[in-house]
Amino acid sequence: MLLGMAHVTSVIQLFALMFAAGITSAAVNVPALASGADLASSGMIGQQMSLFPMASAIGMVIGPLLGGLFATQFGFASPFYICAGLMVAVGVLIMRLR
Repeated sequence: MLLGMAHVTSVIQLFALMFAAGITSAAVNVPALASGADLASSGMIGQQMSLFPMASAIGMVIGPLLGGLFATQFGFASPFYICAGLMVAVGVLIMRLR
């Protein structure tokens, strides 16, 4: 989806892909929170569960700033390529930690 966003030719295409990304994000976030609760030690559930929303909030603040910087320096498609690469790297890391 991110690579598709790098090659859109209209705002409607970008909107449609962002809508699909939002739906899939919602489908991923709920199981991620449930997994975090399941893996948390019994006395630390609240503290460990707060890390996910905190990381999301930090990403919502820093992401657009970095995305704008990369788009200005390297072109409109670069933030999407960078984000896709980061997602692949995180996926590989998660698979290795399992």
